[in-house]
Amino acid sequence: MGGVYAPNKESNASIGMQRMQELGVDWHREWVPWHQWQASRGGSLDSSTTQMLDAIERFATQRGISVYGVIYGAPSWANGSSDPVFIPGNGDPQSPAFRQFVTDYGDFVYRVVSQYKGRIDHWEIWMEPDLNGFWRTSSPTTVYEKAAGYSLLLKTAYTRAKEANPDSVIIMGGVTAWYSDEFIAEMYRQGAGPYFDKANIHPWTENPSGKPSTSRLFAKIGNLRRTMDANGDVAKGIWISAIGWSTTGNVLNRSVSEAQQMEYMIDALETARNEYPSVEVMTIFRLMDRNWYDSDDMEAGFGLLYTSAYRDGILTGKQMFEPKPYFYMLKDYLRASQDDLYLSVDSIHWQSYEDYQSRRLTTVFNVRNRGLVVSNNVSIVQVSQTNHVVHELSLPMDLGTINPGEVRQFPVKFLVPPGVSNFRVSVSGEAIEQGGRLVYFPSG
Repeated sequence: MGGVYAPNKESNASIGMQRMQELGVDWHREWVPWHQWQASRGGSLDSSTTQMLDAIERFATQRGISVYGVIYGAPSWANGSSDPVFIPGNGDPQSPAFRQFVTDYGDFVYRVVSQYKGRIDHWEIWMEPDLNGFWRTSSPTTVYEKAAGYSLLLKTAYTRAKEANPDSVIIMGGVTAWYSDEFIAEMYRQGAGPYFDKANIHPWTENPSGKPSTSRLFAKIGNLRRTMDANGDVAKGIWISAIGWSTTGNVLNRSVSEAQQMEYMIDALETARNEYPSVEVMTIFRLMDRNWYDSDDMEAGFGLLYTSAYRDGILTGKQMFEPKPYFYMLKDYLRASQDDLYLSVDSIHWQSYEDYQSRRLTTVFNVRNRGLVVSNNVSIVQVSQTNHVVHELSLPMDLGTINPGEVRQFPVKFLVPPGVSNFRVSVSGEAIEQGGRLVYFPSG
């Protein structure tokens, strides 16, 4: 669990990824702004923007960090506005203008997912669609109306993404905790349940006293889990694609101190780990402060690192990528709480029609070495499952040597009895690190 949203300037990307690796994160979240990528309906993707994402993906891969993209924002030819978050037709699923907009967005998703197939396979569809700030309509809409419009957008994007890459993983656009209960319940009523692989919530807490473990908004993660379970999505994981606290915004009393910023972030990670185990990824917003800002600009100070910036028009004297005082506290926490060998699910699918008929479900697992030393003699030693499901893996399964930053995949087929619609799996392994120390994963 863990990720950082980093700056998207190629000149900074390599250093930024180095800092992210130092911090010990697994994921980087990258913007894919439609309004900057495609100049006309059916037009090709702008090469300068794709080259930027190519570079970021390359730098991230070199550091053992995976990338996922958030596809949002509309060009004026698609929404009839210079505002990239304006939604035509008031977001009404019955509106011809909105339906054309959704079709155009789906076509763009298809192009992007096709181009990055095999390099970037995880995609977040839009951004905070419950808020006017990212889902702006010509007249006011309720949270239920927003959810209805977004559900149509998500269904179309999911369908087109899977056409482009059947192995793509589609992440619901992050819904803020302020409206998540009503918004996501309405999404299920609109039939959107089968059209996302990962749920997504942004549990921004109350500032300045929004410690996650005592926040009613952070607790909305539990409400989301219960809503998913009630709608049959017990096997789907939850992502948090943005969370953070700003150290600027003092005039509005909306900031926290640098000490509180790290305290709250560690508290969020610890609370999610202990109370919400289905949270798979938590992405910290953001790696660096904004480069030019005023003290009352809350958006400027979310970073874990300083920039060589002006503050209130005066140079701060800080260096680019210089850590804030508690950066290393977070680094030590993440390193101490993570296993060097990290086990995760890559995909779940019927490998063939014959497998579907015989109810043999394939799950592909990843084992990532996110440590700093080589892991030798890596093997899977135990697989167990519930609801009378049987695995068809010969144990122990030898995965060989996994170098730092490398990922090794292995498939497991599960024989699922008729009538069973969900089950839980536990997988464990062992390896030998340098010096001959035997380690087990996952630990605990």
